[in-house]
Amino acid sequence: MCIIITASCLSACGKEDGSPPQVEEGFGIKIAHGESYDRDQDGIRLILTHDPKYNTFIGFVENLTNDTLNGVRIELHLSNGVVLGPTSPVDLVPGERKDINISAKNYIFENWTVHLEIEES
Repeated sequence: MCIIITASCLSACGKEDGSPPQVEEGFGIKIAHGESYDRDQDGIRLILTHDPKYNTFIGFVENLTNDTLNGVRIELHLSNGVVLGPTSPVDLVPGERKDINISAKNYIFENWTVHLEIEES
């Protein structure tokens, strides 16, 4: 089981067979090309900025809770249908912050959504 935080909500997901959770396409706030996402939600801070010069998403995820967050990973959905990620899962102890750098390669897109996934311990 995992927790998925999207640009607009928090929802629990998972499958009984242990397979990865499915994310509903088109779910979340669309962020324009070259714009940033900055949100504190449920003790997690995620800042992600699209750098159009390098076509790369850079930022960080930070644990603002008093508990360790297990299996934190980021997934981006571009408006052209391409999914970037998810990143390799990391565990974040209270107060820990991890940098994010996700290349959009040569993909052309108008907007994007972000999904932050956390395994439930």
